[in-house]
Amino acid sequence: MSVEYIDYREFGVVKIKYDTRACRIIFRVKDGVLEVTVPVSTPVKTITKCIDERRSDILQLFAKSKSNTLRVGDSLQTRCFTLHFYSHSLSKMLFSLKNGEFNIFIPQEVDVESNTFQKLLKQNIIKVTKRVAAPYLQSRLKKLAAMNGLTYNDFSVSIARQRLGVCSSKRKITLSAYLIFYPEHLIDYVILHELTHLTEMNHGPRFHSLCNKYCGGRERELEREFKQFRVPL
Repeated sequence: MSVEYIDYREFGVVKIKYDTRACRIIFRVKDGVLEVTVPVSTPVKTITKCIDERRSDILQLFAKSKSNTLRVGDSLQTRCFTLHFYSHSLSKMLFSLKNGEFNIFIPQEVDVESNTFQKLLKQNIIKVTKRVAAPYLQSRLKKLAAMNGLTYNDFSVSIARQRLGVCSSKRKITLSAYLIFYPEHLIDYVILHELTHLTEMNHGPRFHSLCNKYCGGRERELEREFKQFRVPL
């Protein structure tokens, strides 16, 4: 993958990622920067034209990225704990996780809404989340595998933001710690999706038929809901 930066009049510096796996132009906003993933050899003129045509969609992406800003006084509910943000007079962040309450104390002089601080804050949150999420996700995986008469060889937890579930050819299932920010029925959907890969490694008709069976006939409905859900980190 190669990367190029261009200056766009409305969105400032835009990061262009030329990906050999890309078959279309994809937009995302990360840390306040517009990132555009494009097929290799896509002309810059084509990219800027697409930005012009998708302006309203891109503005919505920026709005959603700002809505993920974590602030003092906020609370977030997860499957494993409730997350609270407080301010304090000390010079560094403090973390406390006890009895299902994850409290974060933020120095008063910090610019909480800066991209740099938000990135640091979320990195620290997901590190703790990974440790707490492992037992919960493993218990859900074991239960759903047993219910459907399936066996897997290994399990791990990642902090992947995009790929929330992976099933390897060696029958190892990896689930992302980000999943605990989802409702339980959507967590189960991801787990059932990966369990289906134990039998069907691709996403062909047989895969969807089997996954739909495991999901009680609701695969497409759950897939749509899953894609619409926004993680607050």
